[in-house]
Amino acid sequence: MTIEKYDIHQRNYLSFDVEFSSLNPETAKLLSIAIVPLTIKGSSFYAEFSDCPIDICSNFVKKNVLSNMKYINAKDAFVSIGEPDENGNYTVWMKDSTENIRRQLTRWLMNFYLRNGEKKLQFISDLANYDWSFFIKLVGSGDGDEGISLPEYIDYIYLDLTTMLYMSGIDPDITREDLLSKPVSRMLIAMGFTEKNKHNCYYDALVGMVIANDILHIIDSVDGVKYSGKGETIELVK
Repeated sequence: MTIEKYDIHQRNYLSFDVEFSSLNPETAKLLSIAIVPLTIKGSSFYAEFSDCPIDICSNFVKKNVLSNMKYINAKDAFVSIGEPDENGNYTVWMKDSTENIRRQLTRWLMNFYLRNGEKKLQFISDLANYDWSFFIKLVGSGDGDEGISLPEYIDYIYLDLTTMLYMSGIDPDITREDLLSKPVSRMLIAMGFTEKNKHNCYYDALVGMVIANDILHIIDSVDGVKYSGKGETIELVK
């Protein structure tokens, strides 16, 4: 039997990351979420959840995550929506309740789907078993006992960056920054991020976006920084 090769360009890919209060599945709550598309510059989503009590956070989260949250000291809820680009894509930065974040995120996702070829959205995350569970609870609908339904424009199959590295012959336990070239690292620094910002979900989503692009060969540059797209360690194209 001949199996037709799958065309990876029939999906819009988005790198995402979430931070949450602990690894306890019974009590854990979302602290933040970030989504960075692989192909569309000027479109991203970042939100921090104002209704997650800090005192339920694990010691690891208190030490490594809270200090890297952008709006941890902001007392008031807010939503900052960027000016749409020529195609209608826009950015969102916010801190608010889970319900208000859900509304803004659903609106942003639908807009992204409609403005970019109406191709289903496929999500990529690093060690995605926790992240995807939180994501579908946030944007899905229905009773948990009967299953949660995602919007039709979101692919129910997610891609795990760790598995992608493994299948590409790269040690899945490698420090992710070791896969970034100096030009890409400089790009992140120019955006205000360094390796010290690990566990800020926007930083982690950006790093995941660059590595996933290198594996999938969707595009050959990020913000003008070109890299090889050979499925190897990212290199500057001369």
